[in-house]
Amino acid sequence: MSLPLLGLLLLLGLGLLLQCGWGLVAALRRPPGTLAALTVPVGALLYGGVLSAWSAERLYQNALGNLDDPDLPLRMLMERPGIWEGLCWGGLGAAASVLPLLVGVLIGALRTPPSERSWLPTMVASFIGFAAPLVLGMGMLEGEFVLELGLPALALCLLLPPGLAGMAAKKTRAMAGMGLMIGLCGLLFGGYALMQSLPREQLQRDLGALLNLWAPFNLGILTAAVAVPVGWLAAPGGRSSMGVIGAPIAFILLGVVISLPPGWLAFRQIQLGRLTGMYELTVAQTAADQSGISRLPRSEGLPGRILVASTVLPRWLERSAEGLVATRLEGELLDVGPQIRRGDGILLPPSLNIEDFYLLLSGSNAGSVGLVACAAVGPVLLKQVSRDPLLATGWCGARPLRLRRGLEEGPARSLILLKDAQVDEDAEIRSLSELRLDERPVLVRLQLDAKMSDFLNFLARVPAQTEVYLGWGVQLDGTPLPVGVED
Repeated sequence: MSLPLLGLLLLLGLGLLLQCGWGLVAALRRPPGTLAALTVPVGALLYGGVLSAWSAERLYQNALGNLDDPDLPLRMLMERPGIWEGLCWGGLGAAASVLPLLVGVLIGALRTPPSERSWLPTMVASFIGFAAPLVLGMGMLEGEFVLELGLPALALCLLLPPGLAGMAAKKTRAMAGMGLMIGLCGLLFGGYALMQSLPREQLQRDLGALLNLWAPFNLGILTAAVAVPVGWLAAPGGRSSMGVIGAPIAFILLGVVISLPPGWLAFRQIQLGRLTGMYELTVAQTAADQSGISRLPRSEGLPGRILVASTVLPRWLERSAEGLVATRLEGELLDVGPQIRRGDGILLPPSLNIEDFYLLLSGSNAGSVGLVACAAVGPVLLKQVSRDPLLATGWCGARPLRLRRGLEEGPARSLILLKDAQVDEDAEIRSLSELRLDERPVLVRLQLDAKMSDFLNFLARVPAQTEVYLGWGVQLDGTPLPVGVED
């Protein structure tokens, strides 16, 4: 736990004691100044929001400085939940610190003489506001994230009765309304941050259910928030006073100030998703269109630049400071070899001929490339993740393929891959299903009448830790075809 977060928790601990004192003063019908009584919850919200915004900015700048790191998206996804901790603790802590004050305001309102109070604002606000916990409760029927929705729903049930009832007395109306609005802001930001800070495995697994919760969550908090100014305006005999006119304006201004740090946090998260996540999401969508390569073991992260070797629309995909950059390939696909650099990725369609694969690598001095592979992802999930592209991290990766390894160097095993899932090892032809490989390096030469699908099926049987070297191709007349630049 970071030192700034510990400072926030210390502030909340001491502030809760102070809020209990303010609540006691309000219960004695001596309500303190509104600004003084709300300093702790407002400070917690701002502190937590600024802390999270600062963490998001630092993470974003870190991503900008490491765009060439293949493991960048995974690292960003693993570190991203941490940027929400400040807002989560600040928001939920603000809601908790408001509760003692609202209870004291309620007691003070009940002790106010009947001539000085009116229950009309409370009844009008309750007619609207008490639908909020019901909306959140209905969202819990989805069966997922019960804790994440149940906590805001429980907090709403605790905050609404004393907050709305405290609006009955004129002397406590301002503190009840402003305190309740601060508590609702804390629930909104804290609850949202709580859901965003879930472990990445849970976010990726239950993304669809999580997206279904945003509507009841936002609607529930918004319903309670609307009830406060509506109840305020329903106060009899005070429509022309500056307090009644200024209260909605004060609510809006306060909400804007509190929303600035979370707004910057959300903005940076969107940029972070575009910077690191949109690239992998696009590759996953492209791989889904080409299909057939999901079984390829991925032992490395996604390369920073990928050649989509499609005969329809060959192009380069690249991760940059602006996010995804797609560049259409100039010239023919089979002339792209000199443009391939060491570490580049290649996304290959299974229908590609092996001869075309060798011609594609012709003239390349890369030495090593990554064959890109992605997990099988359905169109519904692809559409859902497009709202938060960073969650696509881990879908795609690369299988390193070493090029230009001379046959005279003698790897542990040397194979010739034939068509129809056949393998030639030391002049002995066997079925690919009978092949057993360990983690020792293996050199494979490809016969040119095979398909890329044969090679991908072969690689699917090779352990992810095994180094695979691509030797010269074997033409049908037995003559070799060089890999990359001919020595």
